[in-house]
Amino acid sequence: MLDQSRPSAAPTYHAAFDARNDLAIHTHNARLLFALEIRFGIDDIHSAAINSLTDGPDDKKCDLIHIDREQGFAVIAQAHERKKGRAAGSANKASDLNTAISWALGEELDTLPKQIKEAARELRDAINDQSITRLHVWFVHGAAESSNVRDELRAVERNLKRLIRDHNWAKLETEVTEVGSKTLEEWYSALTSTIQVGDKFEVKVPGGYVIKDADNEWEAAVTSVPLSWIREVFRRHRSKLFSANIRGYLGVRDTDENINNGIKSTAVRDPSKFWAYNNGLTALVHRFEFDPDSPSKLLVLHGLSVVNGAQTTGAIGNIPDDISPDAMVSIRFVRTTDTSIVHNIIRYNNSQNRVNASDFRSNDKIQRRLRDQFKSLDPDIVYPGGRRGGESDAMARSKKDYLIPSDSAAQALAAFHQEPGLAYLQKGQIWEDNETYHRFFNDKTTASHIVFVFSLLRAVEKAKSELRERAHRNEMTEINERAYNFFLGRGATYLLIAAIGKCLETFAKKRIPETFRVSFGNARYQSAVSFWNPIVEISLAGCGVLQPAVDARLKDSAVKDALGKFQQLIEMTKQANISIYNEFTRKIKID
Repeated sequence: MLDQSRPSAAPTYHAAFDARNDLAIHTHNARLLFALEIRFGIDDIHSAAINSLTDGPDDKKCDLIHIDREQGFAVIAQAHERKKGRAAGSANKASDLNTAISWALGEELDTLPKQIKEAARELRDAINDQSITRLHVWFVHGAAESSNVRDELRAVERNLKRLIRDHNWAKLETEVTEVGSKTLEEWYSALTSTIQVGDKFEVKVPGGYVIKDADNEWEAAVTSVPLSWIREVFRRHRSKLFSANIRGYLGVRDTDENINNGIKSTAVRDPSKFWAYNNGLTALVHRFEFDPDSPSKLLVLHGLSVVNGAQTTGAIGNIPDDISPDAMVSIRFVRTTDTSIVHNIIRYNNSQNRVNASDFRSNDKIQRRLRDQFKSLDPDIVYPGGRRGGESDAMARSKKDYLIPSDSAAQALAAFHQEPGLAYLQKGQIWEDNETYHRFFNDKTTASHIVFVFSLLRAVEKAKSELRERAHRNEMTEINERAYNFFLGRGATYLLIAAIGKCLETFAKKRIPETFRVSFGNARYQSAVSFWNPIVEISLAGCGVLQPAVDARLKDSAVKDALGKFQQLIEMTKQANISIYNEFTRKIKID
């Protein structure tokens, strides 16, 4: 039994969004990017913007195609800022999403305009190989949600289902969403409130017990609940049910290795054994009422957030068939008001699960050392070192102009040290696999070297952004056009970083036996970016020899061949750029 009696949360996202001066450069896409950041916990929204924004003069009504193979989702979105005085989002603009998804998913790739062609190619490839199992289609605006927009989005849903049938993408889960003020408030409140679902729940259980600590700082009801109840709760509250969880439901892939598919299979085919096969769930509650000795065996809960078991909950929630009453799952409902205990419950209950891969490297000795080094190197730099932010980061990001997100630092290190394919396609492996992790985060890795490679990433992204603006203004030269087309290829950013890293000795005019020892010394982050700008400009002039590796989706053999040719080109042209290299040499330090 579910009792929905909780009033809606007070709006909070407006202040956070208004404070994000760093997003202003993205003009009408700023709110879209903010929505993407808070919905999926993206730490480096600026890199996401550079790689995912597709809007332009011939964008076919598609402002963004964001692809996250690691987490198995993608987003196609259109953004629209309402005119002053308009209370609701524009239904006409919402209908443009039909155009966006038709071009992104339906048209022949060779007919697509260049700014969305490669994004559409990668999206389709990821869906076909089931790296992407969930597709979100968004219409983002700052107004109130409306019935007119909902009606238009139903037409979008029908078109999307037709496209999925045409491509035989039966396993792809989809969600079409009007992202207006109410939705944004809900997503933002998930960052600020540990338990977002505040309803009262009643469920009959077979028995159990209550346990608490001596100081009454926490107590828990330990019992089992029917899977049918789990499904009912999930279907009503969906992602809000995981507000305290550092990851949400990841979806189901129909492969032998996939845990979520196994959960569904066991629940349907062998329900009486589900309790024995499953590790169980942990959930936070505001409070509970439970007397294990009472004949009714009724458990009453106030508030609910699943901390451990999001995949079990989501998998059960998506079972279309009737669930046997024999199917049960063990669960702990924990009550505490101590914030530090809540954080540790969340942390330790997820320590053995696949979350954002960097989450549980945060306490190893290398990341602790690097965080300490950053404090001494530049107090303006925020380096989480695997730690994750939340509401405080979303609010304060405009003040953290020099945030170096963990994943972006890892990707910059991997690309610079000659593994651009890993950086772009398998960033999670950098954190998950011990051997891979220690190739880039080891005793030689320093804060100053991370600034060195990360500032190169930002310099390359800056060059890409400037080329996009020139394209929008129709101010392209032939060289600009070639560089712009290069950057339209997915992964080109990391390939260019690898190419620059390959030619470091030429740029620096000296032998460098250990590249991890190279840095800009104690230079401030902002200065470090400026040091790279002329090197990036020179390198872009030779991007033509790198294009085949981008076209080959960064396959190792193509990358090796392209980097070798690029190195030869830079070596042949070094005399023409010797004054720039002389200046760059003066900036470099080798420890």
